[in-house]
Amino acid sequence: MRATPEMLSAKQEFKGYIVKLYGTQHRMAKSLGVSQQAVVRWMNENPRGLLKYLPEIVEQTNTTYSQVIWEVIALEKALQGGDA
Repeated sequence: MRATPEMLSAKQEFKGYIVKLYGTQHRMAKSLGVSQQAVVRWMNENPRGLLKYLPEIVEQTNTTYSQVIWEVIALEKALQGGDA
């Protein structure tokens, strides 16, 4: 599937959210005890995968359950070609 401008924008927004929470994808991976490849997969293929770590993300960062879920839904819709 070819990347659309909406998909690229959603990925950038999600990446920005991760950077806001953890500083880098690498720090997120390390903090959650997952591989950096897992974080990349969440961003490019399966955003819902990170929901398994939702309690840890909320505990470790200054965010809420609903904000993480909203970010995941927005990225997922963009990856599927829908409007977020």
